[in-house]
Amino acid sequence: MAKLYMGFDAGTQSVKVAVYDGNFNPVASHSLPTTLHYPQPGWVQMNIDEFLNITVECMKKTVEAIKGKGYSPSDIAAVMGDGIICGICGVDENGKAVTPYINYLDSRTQADVDAINAKNLDIWGRETGNPEANCMFPAMFARWFLANSEDFRKKGVKFVHNAPYILMNLAGLKGKDAFIDWGAMSGWGLGYKVEKKEWSDEQLDILGIDKKYMPRILKPWDIVGGVSEEMAARTGLVAGTPVCAGAGDTMQSMLGSGVFEAGQGVDVAGTCAMFCVSTNNVMEPFFTWVLLKCGGFFVVRQIHHITMWAFILFTIAHIYLVFYHDYIERNGIASSIIGGWKFVREDLAEEYETEQKQQQQLQKQKDGIANETTEK
Repeated sequence: MAKLYMGFDAGTQSVKVAVYDGNFNPVASHSLPTTLHYPQPGWVQMNIDEFLNITVECMKKTVEAIKGKGYSPSDIAAVMGDGIICGICGVDENGKAVTPYINYLDSRTQADVDAINAKNLDIWGRETGNPEANCMFPAMFARWFLANSEDFRKKGVKFVHNAPYILMNLAGLKGKDAFIDWGAMSGWGLGYKVEKKEWSDEQLDILGIDKKYMPRILKPWDIVGGVSEEMAARTGLVAGTPVCAGAGDTMQSMLGSGVFEAGQGVDVAGTCAMFCVSTNNVMEPFFTWVLLKCGGFFVVRQIHHITMWAFILFTIAHIYLVFYHDYIERNGIASSIIGGWKFVREDLAEEYETEQKQQQQLQKQKDGIANETTEK
């Protein structure tokens, strides 16, 4: 029996499902577009159940495709997926959405972001690596839901990302079983301890987000359940097929691009463009405080830029002054260093020559007197 693996990418503009064999060779795939909604200027949201239905449809088409190539749905050993790391919705106790899905394109939280940043707290950078809040962070969406969504305040039990939502529904999980992998957790921007891979009680308290709403943190390869009977009928998968926790799209794309060690980079040209670099630089913790004290990369870059020009101007001025003193004022310091020659003032040189001649004449006189005395 062949061993195949099914994965999906629930992206901003489309969902793609693919099946690979154990040697990473693609066997079949199918994709469908998503829909972005703009209810107000600056607002961007999606229907997370559309994500689910599109993924299910793509899974069904992909299973049909592998059957046409002589494989069986029972050959699929596991299902997992990735999704947008900067986007969440709220779910009820049955694991069903009670809010729209807001992602990183949305800017409705800008005023709240400005208020958070005005507090000038260093805990964000110290624990997450992000020195400031940003309106693309799910932590800010969670604050917005708590303040503005009556449905979430009444029925909401957890905040979840889009890929975990799809995986939860594939496995028939409830709201209390909501999860997030430790890579996608970084997409929250605030509210977690990046080095310990856990939620931060202190940050959540500052943000006003009750920890009970936060999903449990899992490893990407943890098995969260099996494909339910209902989803088996809809997708063509075998009921009970293991469902893994999955990961964030950025993390998965880096692995898919072959980034397995430090010193490698990936240029992500998606709806959100970014350049990612892997590192294991042991010196990083010793310089992180610079970013925290300066308030982020922008200020550090400005300081670096100004310092660079200060060195350039100093060098130009220094070279000019050396030339001025050496050639114009004729002090010869630079010339003596380079060629061993040094300028001497003309009057001093003449005075020196006169003194030398006088000393020579005086010596001659002394020698003449001495010779006369000897002859006598």
